[in-house]
Amino acid sequence: MSQKTWESLFQPDAEPDPEVPVTELLRSFAQAAATRRAARDLSQDELLEGAWATEDDPVRAAPTRLAAQDPRPEPRVAATYAAGPHRLSLWVGPSGAVLVRHDQGPAGVTVEIDGRFLPLQPGRPADLGTLAELPDQLRLQDAQGRTWTLVRA
Repeated sequence: MSQKTWESLFQPDAEPDPEVPVTELLRSFAQAAATRRAARDLSQDELLEGAWATEDDPVRAAPTRLAAQDPRPEPRVAATYAAGPHRLSLWVGPSGAVLVRHDQGPAGVTVEIDGRFLPLQPGRPADLGTLAELPDQLRLQDAQGRTWTLVRA
């Protein structure tokens, strides 16, 4: 495409070139291309100006540390109770409440502490509330109705 034909795309009252039939679609594509080229050139100029503006005083970005990348602290096990196939872990949580977790044994158990019954799911901590001190024994009832006395290890 000759320069004359290219320039005629941007002038609606220009004399049409017999070699290239100019349609409105071709004219709009040419105008869009010219607009994008001008925007790209402008952004490139602004980028280069900004890149060299701080040449005398380089600012180095501090390494970014995300909280999600921090290792999660393992809960501090205060006591472990075991009997038969069952094992429970008790620890004091960040809020001061005592938490219990069913670490080993068949599912469907309920722990009794201070006259309260608390159903447990394997591997998931359950809140026992606050206790004055950790007991020496825990009573556990399994899904078959058997009662186990777990002793502190």
